[in-house]
Amino acid sequence: MDSLISDLLKIILGAVLTMCAQWVYANLNTKKEKNKLRQQKLEEAFIIVGDILGGIHYKVALLINPNLNIENPKFEISKLHMLISFYAPELQEDYKDFITTYQGFIPLTKARLKTSDSDDENMKEIIDELTKIVSLLSSKGNIIKEKLTKIAQTL
Repeated sequence: MDSLISDLLKIILGAVLTMCAQWVYANLNTKKEKNKLRQQKLEEAFIIVGDILGGIHYKVALLINPNLNIENPKFEISKLHMLISFYAPELQEDYKDFITTYQGFIPLTKARLKTSDSDDENMKEIIDELTKIVSLLSSKGNIIKEKLTKIAQTL
């Protein structure tokens, strides 16, 4: 009888240990997959910021000379917003600052459309403002890219 109880306890203990090991393994696997997904999404956000910074020069060139034969770049601002919101919420303030700067193009676009090519004085002002915005946007975008890299490295 003692042997039966002893065997039964060994079986129960073995089953409990197996269940605990499976639970720990599943949790570690889940955490690893979540980190991998987060890293992929951070890389995607990094690429979108890079695309915006690279494409902004084309937008400026088109504003200055609408007759250029280049395609107006499309930016995935809403996707960037979603990626930052879900996968890097600690960058919300930097993102808001970046977007506020990006939105500075709207009044300049309006001013450019109202200005003729022969109006050198207004064009000079618009070009100066565009240069300031591009410089500021590049600086803020690079800060976001650095922070995205640091976050991805800690995963």
